[in-house]
Amino acid sequence: MSNGFGIDLTNISWEFCKTRAFLAPTATLIPIYTVCLACFDQFLSTHYNPFFRQKSSIRLAKYLTFTFITLLILHGIPFVIFFDLQPSMTCKNYNVRFGQYYSFVYYPVVVGILPMTIASLFSFLAFRHVRHLVRRQLRITRRRLEQQLTAMVLARAICLGFLMLPYTIYRIYILNVTVDKSQLVLSAINNTLIESVTVTFLYINFAGNFYIFMVISSRYRHQSDTVPGTYGSQFDALEFKYVKHLSAKDVFRNAASSGCIEANGISPFVSMDTECE
Repeated sequence: MSNGFGIDLTNISWEFCKTRAFLAPTATLIPIYTVCLACFDQFLSTHYNPFFRQKSSIRLAKYLTFTFITLLILHGIPFVIFFDLQPSMTCKNYNVRFGQYYSFVYYPVVVGILPMTIASLFSFLAFRHVRHLVRRQLRITRRRLEQQLTAMVLARAICLGFLMLPYTIYRIYILNVTVDKSQLVLSAINNTLIESVTVTFLYINFAGNFYIFMVISSRYRHQSDTVPGTYGSQFDALEFKYVKHLSAKDVFRNAASSGCIEANGISPFVSMDTECE
């Protein structure tokens, strides 16, 4: 609404301002660091040391996911505290020190450099481990599964880096550039255009999982083709039974209305279009 109609509820309602200040960083960081956790889990599951492979479990995944979500929720609390409408009736941060963290740490490091480094490091290490799977005595199906999972995680980490890198560079550029007063309007126009493009890439990062996995994994494509077909056949069977049931009811109702049904029986009739004899 703010972009299309110029109506920004965060600048009107105190509740909307606080809610958006909390949800924006929290909802942004949770998917990003979930990719980092997936890369770390794949690093453990493909490790040549049995001790590290045993650590890759559903229990550890749940524990790490819960821990990171809790930390990111706690990380969003200062945004609720320091973002406010007063005194300019604009929902933004009015604390100087938190503004320094927001500009110099949150965008360049927490959103950009840190997750890209973690995801790239563990996905690359997992890829190295997969190349040595031939030396380990594993079943062919298990080996292919590990290779496909590692390829999916590696592709997701690469896309994470490429899609987030432009926005990270833009934020670092904004922090270090000095603009002449005579060029303020032109600089604002250019910065708005660059920000729109880089933010679009950032949004694609959250919506591209399905397409990345479809391109990389043949097993994923097969499952995507099989599951809708299975449910589709079930729905077709239910629809056939429902239509068949309705058709039987229509036949019975037409026969009754035409007088073909007596008190304790149905009089014979030749066809649906003929009347009862």
